[in-house]
Amino acid sequence: LDLSENFLYYLPSDFLKFNLNIKQLELSNNFLINFSEKILKKAFSFKILDLSSNNLSHYEIITTRYSDHTHLNLRNNTLDYFNFKLIHTFTQLNYLDLNQNRLSYLEIDSKVYSNKILYL
Repeated sequence: LDLSENFLYYLPSDFLKFNLNIKQLELSNNFLINFSEKILKKAFSFKILDLSSNNLSHYEIITTRYSDHTHLNLRNNTLDYFNFKLIHTFTQLNYLDLNQNRLSYLEIDSKVYSNKILYL
């Protein structure tokens, strides 16, 4: 599902409730300031999540394991903090792009390296 290059500011947490077989979610180049974990719970089968070039100031995944997700692109946002302790929820993650953000602090846990991230 490609919704990139639009003027989206907000996504309701149930906007994918009827599209459970989506493999790729492209939301780049919008105006998103928040991304709800509830969206991931509804579309658990996708592998690629692109949230690049938005206005995200934080990104937190708290509770659920997302075993199929392999790519997470958060490039060119306004992230000032990213908690690597939470990245273990993506058990198959091998691509994580945090380039062009405002990161000033990284909290790293050894679990990050057990994910076999190939690109960081």
